[in-house]
Amino acid sequence: VSEGQRDWEAAVEFGRAFQRVPVYVIGWLGYRWRERNERADRDPGNERFAHVGVGGDAGLMTWRFAVQGLWGSAHTVEGVRLESARRQVLEIVPMIGRRMGPGELNFSVRRALSGRNLPAGTSLSLGYFVAWTRAPTPEPPVPR
Repeated sequence: VSEGQRDWEAAVEFGRAFQRVPVYVIGWLGYRWRERNERADRDPGNERFAHVGVGGDAGLMTWRFAVQGLWGSAHTVEGVRLESARRQVLEIVPMIGRRMGPGELNFSVRRALSGRNLPAGTSLSLGYFVAWTRAPTPEPPVPR
């Protein structure tokens, strides 16, 4: 969501699936550079963001539990630095899903634990996801 300016961001993502148990961990850390809106004489301040989650499979069902946050710098409006306008939020995001057809139908809830200067109500999401590619099925070992 922009406030009339361009935003640029960089993030490092990581993940690990475990072989012996159907569980994975995922996460990302990032930084968003927010350009000054010259027309409105407003600099919305840069932001740091992070997401950490753990999930897995249980037959046709999938699950994930994540925590994510965003921490912003002070805004500057008409040359005045507004420390009170810093944006921040810390949320939990549980998700359940079910494999259906070529993809997965899932339902998630986003609930803010704390925050300021951002909409922080509970949100619900229903989505259907299809992978762009599938991991190849490993070939069985050839007997010697």
